[in-house]
Amino acid sequence: MSLNKFNQEYRYHHMGIPITEVRPNEKFSEAFGMYTSDVDGDFRIQYHRFTEDSPLHPLIKTVPHVAIQVDNLDEAEPEQISKHFLEDLERLTSLNSETN
Repeated sequence: MSLNKFNQEYRYHHMGIPITEVRPNEKFSEAFGMYTSDVDGDFRIQYHRFTEDSPLHPLIKTVPHVAIQVDNLDEAEPEQISKHFLEDLERLTSLNSETN
């Protein structure tokens, strides 16, 4: 699913749900201090479990979120994104490019 707005394409990436329980097949990101496990299905859902020293914003660690992927983060209406969340997105963008 994608939406083209202001010459920028926004694509659904995943629904992230913070958890505290260990799940099977978790993948660990040292950069984010985060364990991620996927749910099978067409609509990508990920469970995220965080280390105590995870550098991610407290809202990412405590509130479910929808992650949207964009081609150009600089053109993604940054005035609507908090500074901390934008920094987390930049780190996630870098990490995503390394893993894909």
